[in-house]
Amino acid sequence: MFRSKLLHILIGALVATTFTAVVGTSSAEAATITCTGGSYTVTSGVASGGDSCTGALTLDASVTSVAANGFANATLTSLTLDAALTTIGSNAFSSSPLTTLNLDAALTTIGGGAFYNASLTSLNLNAALTTIGTSAFVWSPLTSLTLDDALTSIGVGAFESALLTSLTLDAALTTIGQFAFWSSPLTSLTLDAALTNIGMAAFNTAALTSLTLDAALTTIGGNAFFSSPLTSLTLNSSLTYIGIAAFKSSKLTCLAKLSFSDNILVAAGITNAAELSYCGAQAAAAAATAKAAADAQAAASAKAQQDHDNALALGIIALGIGAVEQGLSTLTLTATKKTATSKSAIKNTKPVKKVVKKK
Repeated sequence: MFRSKLLHILIGALVATTFTAVVGTSSAEAATITCTGGSYTVTSGVASGGDSCTGALTLDASVTSVAANGFANATLTSLTLDAALTTIGSNAFSSSPLTTLNLDAALTTIGGGAFYNASLTSLNLNAALTTIGTSAFVWSPLTSLTLDDALTSIGVGAFESALLTSLTLDAALTTIGQFAFWSSPLTSLTLDAALTNIGMAAFNTAALTSLTLDAALTTIGGNAFFSSPLTSLTLNSSLTYIGIAAFKSSKLTCLAKLSFSDNILVAAGITNAAELSYCGAQAAAAAATAKAAADAQAAASAKAQQDHDNALALGIIALGIGAVEQGLSTLTLTATKKTATSKSAIKNTKPVKKVVKKK
């Protein structure tokens, strides 16, 4: 945990410095905007210096982006973003005890650590949002998260330690960064069709029991699902890389492994891969073999029946021929007897004497 926190702090500091260098040095005249408990400034559309603000905050319509650390440590409980806002910088609202956040339609980017350690329990991402930066919502106790269709990338540790139990990834998402949902107690996960990369330890210690990987996925990082109690796993046909210990400590009883060798699967933490292979690719082969055997048996039975029917038909024909032959024989015998009888009758007939009367 200490390693993870230190990593997030260092990354956040680096990104914050870079962001400030880019958007925080404008020479334009600054406008001061009053908020509960204090004020913040807006320079060329960039809001900053709002750490004194408290309670509910609605950003001014002139704000198009929030500078790095712009409202860091402000004791805000509610935040409403204006429709013109497109970018929230790194650590912009870090350590603010926010419980409510309304993201507006134009927002496209949330920087690293932007809501680090906030108290958010529910979050709906707006339709234009495409990128969520490193550690953006790390250690926020989120129990509900709705991703919109424009989101393409979730950064390293973005939702680490969130309390999410169910997650459906949106249609455009292609990359889930390392540690993105690390230590989130997910029991349900639906991966979208566009996803190609799941980073290292992205779902480490998730409570998933079943997982089906979608068609486009090519890479699963090391420890990605480490210690998830998976009992069923289907690997998609496009998958080309599985990292070390990706599924270590799983409780698989069924595996569809496709073209992966047992050695690769063992390295991925599936130590009983050879035992599970029958439940995967070999199951289909076994089913095909069983079907072929059944088809062969059915064909043999059909042939035997046909042979029987043919033999029966031939027998009937033979009987018919026999009957005809017998009939012909009887007719011949009868005719012979009749001929013989006729000859005998003729032979035994005495000639008739002609009587001539005398005159």
